[in-house]
Amino acid sequence: MTIILRAALAFALTTGAVATNATTIDFESAAPCLFADTTALTTAYSGLGVTFAGTGGGNGGSILNQCSNFGIDARSGTDFLAFNTSSLTGNVGALIFSQAQSSVSFYGYIGTISARAFDAANTQIASVTVKTGEGWTLLSLVASGIRRVEFGGPNVFIVDDLSFGSGNAVPEPASWAMMIAGFGLVGAAMRRRTAVTA
Repeated sequence: MTIILRAALAFALTTGAVATNATTIDFESAAPCLFADTTALTTAYSGLGVTFAGTGGGNGGSILNQCSNFGIDARSGTDFLAFNTSSLTGNVGALIFSQAQSSVSFYGYIGTISARAFDAANTQIASVTVKTGEGWTLLSLVASGIRRVEFGGPNVFIVDDLSFGSGNAVPEPASWAMMIAGFGLVGAAMRRRTAVTA
């Protein structure tokens, strides 16, 4: 009986809480080493459901090779998305999704980086701010209906391994029912064991 209760509890705790349909962009594109040699990112990944835009009509960053002046290796591969607010192609920007997402994450490097998620009505629904320190740091946003993510940081910062997905960001009602039933069975078993030993 105890094995069955443990299995039911484990199943209830792990069912239905993972986002599905995840897409990851690693920004590998045989990129140049200098901002001056890049072109605006904008619609390069529109086929995957995301476009890039800068704040105030800018263009949303540039893909650079790790041979750039940053002196930092890409998190994966050799290229990363770079922002330099003094460069025409590096305006701090936004990700705009063609369909609603339930989770968006990326790794950031250099200084304090923040990200804010908005729904279709332009209402902020999630935010995160992380001081990246001396290494790649994960920033994650989870909310139902993410259509746009704005991010920013110091004058210069870099991003790699953007991942986004739609699906169930929280357990479905059936999973909640299974979890509650599992807790109830565990509680009943514990109560019965206490009564027998008393």
